Amino acid sequence: MLRTIGLAHCVLLVALAANAQPEGQFHGPVLFDPSTDARVETLLAPIRDRDSLSRAFGRSTTRCFGVGSSWELCEWQLSRSDSGWHELASVMGVRDRISVLCVLPTNGNPRDPQSCTAHVRRSNRDRWRVSRPVGHLRRDHRPRSNLYETRERYRDIATGMLDDARTLIALSRLLGQTPSSCVAKGAQLDCLWRATSQTWGHGTLATAAGFSDRKKLRLACRLPADGGLRGRNSCQIEIGD
Repeated sequence: MLRTIGLAHCVLLVALAANAQPEGQFHGPVLFDPSTDARVETLLAPIRDRDSLSRAFGRSTTRCFGVGSSWELCEWQLSRSDSGWHELASVMGVRDRISVLCVLPTNGNPRDPQSCTAHVRRSNRDRWRVSRPVGHLRRDHRPRSNLYETRERYRDIATGMLDDARTLIALSRLLGQTPSSCVAKGAQLDCLWRATSQTWGHGTLATAAGFSDRKKLRLACRLPADGGLRGRNSCQIEIGD
């Protein structure tokens, strides 16, 4: 189950790019690179528990959250000063700070394969921007592309990605970071993610909500404390401070 979170939209967005047709056809945003994910997995595969990951990264976890009774989601935020940043940045082909998210058993057993993901700590807003192409008018002065329609289709994709992220793990992977906080209220958790220019999923949230991608944002979600699927319309995106 943990291996398939987000796979559908990964396939969808890569397919949109791969099947891009000549002028007049819809070109979706490309947000994922399966080859990079595979290189990260190969690098991290031998490192199977929290202490070993912390030693490899050269720093302890930034945050951990319980997911039901058997799992925890932990985040490491790495920069150039951390020994583990250099090799990870190399396989990802980036120079930015990086967040690593791992789903770990609470009983100390080795983690499952593909249970860690790495995310650039930089907004993906550039991937969601729609620009007017050069030479956007035909000789008959009709527009070559409908920018409004394209933006609406992008918004539909972003909204669908958020709707499909129905667990704390999936939402954290969508954003590229763990929540800033989670407060238990009976059988529910009220979790808050703060998204800025240093949050990978910031552009996805801005597109889904129709907000300026220059704004800081908050994603507030009510989730089952047992790690189950959240209800529909249980997340709200707001302008941050």
